[in-house]
Amino acid sequence: IVVFSAAQGNETAQGLHEEGHGLFTYYLLKELQSTDGTRYISFGELADNIKKNVSQHALKLELRKPQTPSTNVSNNLDERWRYMSF
Repeated sequence: IVVFSAAQGNETAQGLHEEGHGLFTYYLLKELQSTDGTRYISFGELADNIKKNVSQHALKLELRKPQTPSTNVSNNLDERWRYMSF
């Protein structure tokens, strides 16, 4: 199991009102759309890009609060999850 979360336990997932959904969802969809259905994206690449973009963008929003997406995986996957892809 691989679980992507929008924020850490002590943080708030922020909305991106001009896009009609949350900051995490915006970057998740943006990453998936960038593949244009013609290439695979690994879970590791997806997780890294979302974390970088959301963390940077969150501090520029009105609340200026940190938001750090995280990825939790089953113990039996070790680091193999990073190379799994859609």
